Order: sequence, then structure tokens, then C-alpha cells
Amino acid sequence: MKLALIYSSLALSAATALIYEVVASNILFYYFAESSFSVSTVLSTFLVGLAVGSFLYYRFQAQIPDKRTLFALLQLLIATYGLTIFANATDIVPQIDTLGIFIVSVLLLLVPTIALGVVFPLTLTLVDDTAKSGFVYFIDLLGAAAGSLVAGFYLIPVIGNTLTVYVAVCLSICAAGLMFSKVWRIVTGLLFFSVVAYIFLTLPQVHETANTKYEYFKKPSPYGEIIVDNRTLYIDSRDQCAWDYPETATEREVVEKTFEHISKPDARVLNIGLGCGLTLNRLLLKTTERVDIVEINPVVVEANESQSTLLQNPRVNLTIMDGIAYLRDKDKRYDAIVVDIDNPAVVYSSNLYTVETFTSARDSLVEGGVFGLWINRCDSGEYNDIMYNTLRRAFTYVHQINENIFIASESPLPYAPYVPFTEALGVNSIDSKPLAKIYYDACRFGKESEYYLDF
Repeated sequence: MKLALIYSSLALSAATALIYEVVASNILFYYFAESSFSVSTVLSTFLVGLAVGSFLYYRFQAQIPDKRTLFALLQLLIATYGLTIFANATDIVPQIDTLGIFIVSVLLLLVPTIALGVVFPLTLTLVDDTAKSGFVYFIDLLGAAAGSLVAGFYLIPVIGNTLTVYVAVCLSICAAGLMFSKVWRIVTGLLFFSVVAYIFLTLPQVHETANTKYEYFKKPSPYGEIIVDNRTLYIDSRDQCAWDYPETATEREVVEKTFEHISKPDARVLNIGLGCGLTLNRLLLKTTERVDIVEINPVVVEANESQSTLLQNPRVNLTIMDGIAYLRDKDKRYDAIVVDIDNPAVVYSSNLYTVETFTSARDSLVEGGVFGLWINRCDSGEYNDIMYNTLRRAFTYVHQINENIFIASESPLPYAPYVPFTEALGVNSIDSKPLAKIYYDACRFGKESEYYLDF
């Protein structure tokens, strides 16, 4: 058999493996309380699976009569597993405590990774030339790197997790087909080029933005699937906000509380987190100056534009970037900074609720400036205490106005002092983020979750 076919099959197989790994990490971010849990689970399971697969091949290789057929069958097994299990992972992984999710996640990933673990030593046997082992390893790693990059930077943001799994399934079938007869190789080639054409020509148009105002909107993004249904914004099924919230909604109230002691009509204002634009809309009423709005997710901006004309206001200065990076720019100074973002258990939001970020916010305020923070409410005294303690590390004066709003400043504010609920002294920082686990346990799946479940 031609070595080029073997190398091509190995590259496709390695690309498939890393596509599955990236998809699995992305899916498990939703279920784990902290990103390190999902990364550790996926990496450790993949490495253990590869090790077990390699060992099994070492132990039983002498009993395998047709190694080429075995290679093809393993690819078909991986494709079948991806089609039936991976494509339905969000329905399979149970919403239970971290240990339970870890066990289920390992079981979910172990079968395909064991099969993938057999592939590399099996390829070395098919090549049958120890002098080429380094080149075989090079092909394996090159395919893996390509799969990881394409999945993370293009496929998942553009088409979402499920369709990315389908692409990986096609690649596995291609890898299997190259091991069979010439007819199968032709079929495999047609399938491969069909997948490539589908990716580069069709997929960017799979999820079109709504053309009619208030129309249903659905589109993948680098930070989860964005849906607008019945004027409500969802990120990965988490209910974020609704354009039809009443005027008394706390997303607007945080602005009122922030500006109660800012008398400047031309106050400079920063808003981090666009969402439905409720906070931004109220901020525009509080100042005659432009309002800087920072949103990390460009698809949230598209969703907002499908529902309102808010971003067309000439006084709105939109920047699409990470709010933390924006706050590090010490040349900007504001009279008020208002943050309204996702909960602290979500990987891309968790670092915004840290001492380091709050300190950057403090340093971005002028003398007498006020920082307003809208949070997902949580029926946990420890959650509120740690939020207060974290803010208190950055600001001299911190007050909790209600379950959703904290106000902080370096100048005294006429609010009642904070009364701790517990003896918790912890803070949320880049080094340690207990808020993610507390939110996960007490708010997301805790005993009061029926009131605070947000996805």
C-alpha cells in the first residue's frame, strides 16, 4: 500500500481526534464550575485513552491478522461514536455535581480516545520502517495541530459544536476509505472535497442574521450559541435579558444608583457588557457625552441590531474586545463605569469578577467616580460576602443596594454599610476564583436553583 495513503489517513485521524477534544472542552465549559476542571478532564481523559489504546495494541498486535482493515474499522468506530454520542453530548452529560459530571465526561471520552490510541502504533506497523518513525510522528502532530486550529478558530465559532462533530465524522470516514480499494478511495476523495466545499462555501451562511426587526435570531459565536427568541437573549441556553423588561428592571436600576451622586451632565461613562442594551440605553439618558460600550462577543452585537436601533445612536461608541483588556488602558478616565455581564461561573466572564479587574476599574475612574456592578443574584450569603470582599480589596467604599447591585467608589456614598451574611473572608482573584464554584453549587444547581436558574 502506498505510504502517501497511510500518511493521509493518519493526518485525518489525528485532526479528527483534536477536533473532538476541542469540542469536548467547549461543551464541558458549560457544565463545570471552572474552566480548569473541563480542561483537566478532557486532557487527562485523552491522554489516558491514548495510553490505554497504545498498550492494548502492544499487547495484542500479534493476534491481528489484517492491520489495514483494523485501522479502517477504528476510524469507522470513531465516526459512529461521534455521530451517535458526541453529537448528542449536551443531552447526555447530566446537570449534577462536579464529581458526577467528571465521571460521565470520562466515560463519554474514553471509548474514542482508546481507539485513537491504537492508531499511532498501528500506523508505525503499516509503514514498517523504523527509520520513518520520526516522520510518522511529524504527520500525526501536524494533523492534530491542524484539527485543533480549524476547530477552535473557525468551525465552532461559525457552525457550532454539533456541526463541527459532523465534520469530524466525515474526516474519520475519509481516513477509513483511504485504507480500502481504489473505488473507496475515489468515494473518500469526493467526500473529503465535499466537506471542504461545504465548510468554505455553505457554512458561513447556515445561520443568517434576522432580516426583520424582532425576528428569531440564532447564530454560533466564539463564546457560545446566541439565540433571540420572543425578544429574550440566550447564550448557550442561559437566559440573559429581554428587550421587554419593565422600566424598573435592575439592569436599568444599576444606572440610577450609580448616577445618584454624579451631578455632571457631561459625565464620561463606560459600560462593559452589551446584552440587550438596557443598561446602555439608560446611560445615554444620564449624560450628554458619548458612552463607551465594550462587548466581547460580536454576535451579541448582531443580535442586538436585529432587535433594536440602539447601536445606531451617534453617541454610542462600541468597541468589540475583552473588557479586562480595555480597562488596562490607563489613558482612559471615566466618571462612571457600569458592568453588566454573564455570571462568574462562565469562563469568559469569571476574570471580570476579580480583585485585579476591580482594581483596574478603580484606576480608570476620575476622583469621585462611581463603579456600578450588576450581578446574577444568588441565594447564598457566602456568594454575596465574597463579592463584597473582592470589591472591598479595590475600593474604599462598597455597598450592596439589593440582590443584583453593588456600588463602589473611593468617595463616601450615603448608603447603609454592608452587613456580612457569613464569616467568609475569601476573595475572588486570578489566582483563586471561589465565586465560580459557589455560583455553580448555590445558584445554578443548588436548592434554590428553581428561582435563580439562568439557562
